[in-house]
Amino acid sequence: MKLRKPTGTGATRTAAERRFRFTHALLEALPEHDPDSPSREMEYSDTEITGFRLLVGKTGRKTFYQRYVLDGRKGVARIGPFPSVSLKEARTRAHEVRAMVARGEDPKAERAARAAVPTVAEFCRDYLDYARQHGKKSVRDDEIRLDKEVIPRLGQGNRQTRGKP
Repeated sequence: MKLRKPTGTGATRTAAERRFRFTHALLEALPEHDPDSPSREMEYSDTEITGFRLLVGKTGRKTFYQRYVLDGRKGVARIGPFPSVSLKEARTRAHEVRAMVARGEDPKAERAARAAVPTVAEFCRDYLDYARQHGKKSVRDDEIRLDKEVIPRLGQGNRQTRGKP
């Protein structure tokens, strides 16, 4: 079967026209989703990797996703925007997501674990509370140093990415 370039506007494309082997040229040529359509995005499927998708919004924004099923529950892992994330890189990440699912790992669990790690500012506040509760005499000096030097530079950063204070 010969694959052809998708034709028609986003709202009139048939399911067969929204399923093709992704190439850079074909993805570049995809039009923005019809602004009059009730749906926010048009979904295109790659024929090479099962579950590999590209969503095109009404503004023309294009984003790669990988759909998966883990323990009977459907999930979607966002890979990144096209063309900032190249097709080759997106395919590699899609394969990584599929490998995680095959091992029984949830691709979203890593992101949730990162979000659970406190920022440096939160860690500093927790430390100061702990120091006050345990009667540390220099807690005021620590608070001044943290407020003047550490938190302004690293406050919104994650302890894992910045190293332990």
